[in-house]
Amino acid sequence: MNKILEFIKSNHFMLRQWDRKIEDKILYKILPHAKSTNYEKEVVIVKPNFLKKLNLIKDNHSLVLIKKKRLLLTIFWCKNYSCYLNKDKDTYYQELDHKSLKK
Repeated sequence: MNKILEFIKSNHFMLRQWDRKIEDKILYKILPHAKSTNYEKEVVIVKPNFLKKLNLIKDNHSLVLIKKKRLLLTIFWCKNYSCYLNKDKDTYYQELDHKSLKK
């Protein structure tokens, strides 16, 4: 399926999602928390404590999702996401942690 919630999966995204064994059930729980902006690129970093709170943890990895508005570009597990925080002026960075979840 190339659509999930109000997002569209690019071909590259679907291949990477399958290759990295990231199930749609994870996306269904993460995407409602991902903000959409008018930036050229959006990087959503899902921290391990967010994933643990939702029982979606894979070791102690973060999940990095890159999108452009409603188009999902790629997704991957990452041990150290700090290298993705280069603060490019055309990129919006969002970090999801356990505080991002509403009680």
